[in-house]
Amino acid sequence: MASNVVNLCQKSLQETYDSYSNIAPFPWWDGTDRLKLEDIYTELELQTKDGKKTDIAETDIFSPRDDCGTPRRIIIEGDPGYGKTTFCKKMAADWDKSDLWNYIQHNQSEICIIFDGLDEVPVKKLPSYFQDIVDQKFRKLKKSVVVVTSRMIREKNEKQHYDTQLCIKGFDDLTFKEFVKKHFKATHANEVHDGSFVMESFLRKLDDLANKDVLSDLSKSPLMALMLCDIAIENETLPETVTKLYTCLVDIVVKRYLAKGNYSEEAAAKMRADIVKALSEIAYESSGKIKDKDQHVLKIGFLTTASKPLSSGSLRYKFVHKTFQEYFAARYLSDLPPDETDILRH
Repeated sequence: MASNVVNLCQKSLQETYDSYSNIAPFPWWDGTDRLKLEDIYTELELQTKDGKKTDIAETDIFSPRDDCGTPRRIIIEGDPGYGKTTFCKKMAADWDKSDLWNYIQHNQSEICIIFDGLDEVPVKKLPSYFQDIVDQKFRKLKKSVVVVTSRMIREKNEKQHYDTQLCIKGFDDLTFKEFVKKHFKATHANEVHDGSFVMESFLRKLDDLANKDVLSDLSKSPLMALMLCDIAIENETLPETVTKLYTCLVDIVVKRYLAKGNYSEEAAAKMRADIVKALSEIAYESSGKIKDKDQHVLKIGFLTTASKPLSSGSLRYKFVHKTFQEYFAARYLSDLPPDETDILRH
């Protein structure tokens, strides 16, 4: 019986990790547009969070260093959209899928346990989660490496929980252009110029942006860089603020969805407003529930099924990226009447 459970676990892990190797950067992409992660993955730039802020290559995060010896408990922090989840998927996809049980039993020091998104844990539970991760629940695997990713956290005495603390710097100009080149090469592989024409057009649009400082901020984030690439296919100009970036992408995605139906211009405009309103309410309420009248928003691509169902047993839904929920929640608040927003401020 035990061996059957282990075999099922191993098979499930292999299928899951294999799925990480082929990704659709955004859920609203057609199924035929899935890309090989190895073709578009651009190595992140990391640095230590100690006083020296030493640059660390991805391949060296497990290597011995003067400040921490050989790290066994590693936390990697990064701003929203900086590639924490994709980094975790890349590590998992690269993992050698040999016999799972024997490998764990006899190669503890070569096991890496990855926790992605510690910042999504309720604040009150953070201290106990740290203890579980580094001490209690994994005491039997004390020789194994534990990697945790999170947005920037401010938990007291956080250093005591792990050996090294790293942060993702984001793309610089060179890595941003490398990412763009890989993206357009992968998404336009069947074209004569192998995506180079589209890429050059995109780079020209970047040069036309008046505010280069804003561009520098946007292009640091892999998620926002990807959004810029998607927008560039549809629009002649690029947005110059984070809010305009999200608004522009939402407009494009909703417009693509509505284009599949035979709607009049007036009907399409009303549906577009209704869709944005529904997504804004879902984001603000943050319950995971979808009202019957709003079921159509599930087809657009901003929501996906959560792993944990509602207490009633019904499916729970979440936004494909936390930043989309934050954007739509902000839209909900901005559309409230002045008297209601005054109550919220107090």
